[in-house]
Amino acid sequence: MAKYHFSRRDFLKWSAVSAGMMTLAACTAAPAAPSSGAGQAATAAPAGQGDVGPATGTNYSFMTNSSDDEEPIFSGLADEFNKTAKDAHWSFDRIAGSWEDFSRKYIAEVAAGSTHDAARIAIIHQPSYIHNKYVSDLTPYFDKSGINLADHYESAFKEWTVDDKLYGIPAGIYNMAIYYNKTLFDKAGIPHPPTDWEDKSWDLETFRDVAKKLTSGEGAGKQYGAATNWDLRWVIHFPWAFGGDFLDAEYTQCILDQPEAIQGLQLVEKMVREDKSWLTPQQLSGGGTGDAFLSGRVGMYLDGMWQMPSMAKITDFEWGVVPVPAGTHHYTGNYVDAWVLPPSAKNPDQSWEFLKFLTTADAQNYLVSHSALGLPTLKSVVKERATDLFKPLPPEEQQVWTNAANYGHSFHYSSKWDELYDALTPAWDLWGLGEINAEQMAQQIKEAVDPILAQA
Repeated sequence: MAKYHFSRRDFLKWSAVSAGMMTLAACTAAPAAPSSGAGQAATAAPAGQGDVGPATGTNYSFMTNSSDDEEPIFSGLADEFNKTAKDAHWSFDRIAGSWEDFSRKYIAEVAAGSTHDAARIAIIHQPSYIHNKYVSDLTPYFDKSGINLADHYESAFKEWTVDDKLYGIPAGIYNMAIYYNKTLFDKAGIPHPPTDWEDKSWDLETFRDVAKKLTSGEGAGKQYGAATNWDLRWVIHFPWAFGGDFLDAEYTQCILDQPEAIQGLQLVEKMVREDKSWLTPQQLSGGGTGDAFLSGRVGMYLDGMWQMPSMAKITDFEWGVVPVPAGTHHYTGNYVDAWVLPPSAKNPDQSWEFLKFLTTADAQNYLVSHSALGLPTLKSVVKERATDLFKPLPPEEQQVWTNAANYGHSFHYSSKWDELYDALTPAWDLWGLGEINAEQMAQQIKEAVDPILAQA
């Protein structure tokens, strides 16, 4: 089972499912969070027993990274489609290992001109795959499909639309929110935060004040008010809250040094250094910040929907979910994997039929029943199956997750994300250690990142 504490290079696996990190029920392995994608030069893991390879004749196959527990789920998805497919038989090809292992296999197939007929890829790979033409433009198919975007969360499709071209069918939506320890709130006499994303009383000032009130003790047993995964892709919520961001909209320069972003970073810095209410990994002798929440030492924890299986196992205290607190803006990270059409698929029309099937209520209900791939894109399925998606939350907290997609904000990965991540890490680590302040960190990151963005 995956743990809350990731190494930087383990960070991707958010769609690859390993329990404790993702999916919406504890009965299956759960995907981890979005990764750096900066894979080490490891030998690709062999595919599982379900590995069928690129299909031939009237046999077709789709590939994706998955755990052992997911293999029957995706094989069952193929069976569901086969009930409607004409003159075609689809099967699932499980690719074991990390998303980096999957990517090496996928790119090797593209280079060889012998690909699977469809694939699910992670959002982390989207910019580079589109830039390098590793995925096909689906727009001609989509425009003739009759799929009504109004029936879906459009933000999910926007994630895979570049220059007005659609390159992927969203597999599901993952967002972030605040997990909180209700027992600690009650002991401190603090009212529970509102569950309505539109309630302006749940703002960053209130969040900081509550975190201070929840903080007590010293040393190894100290109780902290707040924490999150100490990574830009989590902490970015605070620059976002003031209108800041990591890169500009054109991905031409780093804007983390701009006043709006600095305001958010300095809020975090004040909570860590002045209030001492924010737990960072540097303050732990072992484990991660998520483990500290699970053990009851953290009052509020910012993380993704993929943590629901781990939270559902908590028995030592009562917990719940509330929206990310608002600043002048109100956002939550929007993470969307997608089903894609490889460029060398032997029968693109047949591949499209499979991709189109994945937008239907039949396919999405099947995935909900097997706790796979996050929030469905079909609003009707989310409404009808909310109690299945977000057990054991009460109805008002289930709505926190179902409404989160309306506040989704994309992280700016860019096609050069691997290089950017390695370049920004030294300054980010120094900031976490308290050796530089937020402004210095942001300036150093800009100086490291901008030359990479300027490369042709």
